Amino acid sequence: MRSRLLPLIIALVGLGVSADAARAGYEFRFADSSGTFTNSFSFDATVTPTVDIRVYLVQTGGDTGLSATGLVSSGVKLSYGGTVANVAGPANVFANAAFDDTPNKTVTATEAALRQATDVNPPVKTLTTGPDANRVLIGTFRFTGLAVGSELTLTVDPNAAPVGNNVLDDGTVLDALIANDSAVITVTNVPEPGTMVLAGLLATGIGGAGLRRLRPSVAV
Repeated sequence: MRSRLLPLIIALVGLGVSADAARAGYEFRFADSSGTFTNSFSFDATVTPTVDIRVYLVQTGGDTGLSATGLVSSGVKLSYGGTVANVAGPANVFANAAFDDTPNKTVTATEAALRQATDVNPPVKTLTTGPDANRVLIGTFRFTGLAVGSELTLTVDPNAAPVGNNVLDDGTVLDALIANDSAVITVTNVPEPGTMVLAGLLATGIGGAGLRRLRPSVAV
């Protein structure tokens, strides 16, 4: 009897796993400032002190909720070590303007979260064709290089409290269906503190000399 039940139990478990996998038709994806998906970001902080990382919500399965129904709210939280690069503050988190409510931004030394919603505008839908097909921009996070090295950045939680941030216009909560993404930030160089001070003094000196040249002489 047990030999007959075992294959049936395995089959039922398999069906359950397959059903969950089929439902999980959404994922967060990282992209660079041009919108190209990537999981590797590298920059020289002496040349460009920051790097912009976009986060998209992508529909990857047969579910067409983003294109047919659209989002009325969205939320994502990034976690990072905070020693190689971090988000300096809420001003370095940029919401998608299509969500017309005032965005809620929370930034610490190791996390950056963004929550946003729409009341006036229609639901935020993805296009069905073109480079932005099947994806909605959630927001852009600007990272500042702090030290040379690599750092793993994770979208560990789509539920940047309260629960139910990524919601379709029909009320469907997507949070449990979204697969997370990860990316590595590599800072190749950072300015020496002495170099930064010297550069500031040099700029001040040059600016002062220019002002002196421009100041009209006074006859005695």
